[in-house]
Amino acid sequence: MVESVNNSVRAVLQQSSSSTKPPSGDRSVATQATSDGVDNLTSKQMASELSKKPPVDLEAVNRIKAAIKRGEYPINLDVVAEELMNSYIEMKS
Repeated sequence: MVESVNNSVRAVLQQSSSSTKPPSGDRSVATQATSDGVDNLTSKQMASELSKKPPVDLEAVNRIKAAIKRGEYPINLDVVAEELMNSYIEMKS
């Protein structure tokens, strides 16, 4: 799930950097490429871009909820438990 959020943020950042050009001379909104290929935007720009789209695909969430209610969505509790533990460990370190 964290990776899907990271991918969404990267997509928004890449879309915004390719679709908007900063005004000349204004360094506060310029993008800078980093070694990992992700553009860095100011916090205000990032918040603005992320607020334009919902953070979650509500249609997909509703489909999954309906499948769970019908008993048609497989839930592997071992994987869920393992990922929760990994998240906890990551948060603590």
